[in-house]
Amino acid sequence: MYTFVADKLDVAYLSAIPENHQLQECDVPEEEMELREIVEVWYESAFLPAFNLQKIDIENKAELTVVQMHVFSNDTSTLAFLLKNRVYRAALNRMLGIWTFIDRILSSKLFI
Repeated sequence: MYTFVADKLDVAYLSAIPENHQLQECDVPEEEMELREIVEVWYESAFLPAFNLQKIDIENKAELTVVQMHVFSNDTSTLAFLLKNRVYRAALNRMLGIWTFIDRILSSKLFI
């Protein structure tokens, strides 16, 4: 048992995670710690650059778009592969379950 999760396959937290709490392995399963890091890397290195590239006008945009879409595809495939595992899927469900729509919009780097 962990501080916020009773079982690795739980899809909801036992209690709310405090806002500025630094998660440790005693708080949530190791798979969730890994997934949080992977999702952050995917978002910052794959999704966000691909999204932002569509909004800018630069000389070599076509070439950069091809490269960035390759990165996006590879990173998304890695994430999808991990999510075949029930423990990683449960971790993602927990992570997504605490977000509200407005939190996602306001905290998103897309709108900063």
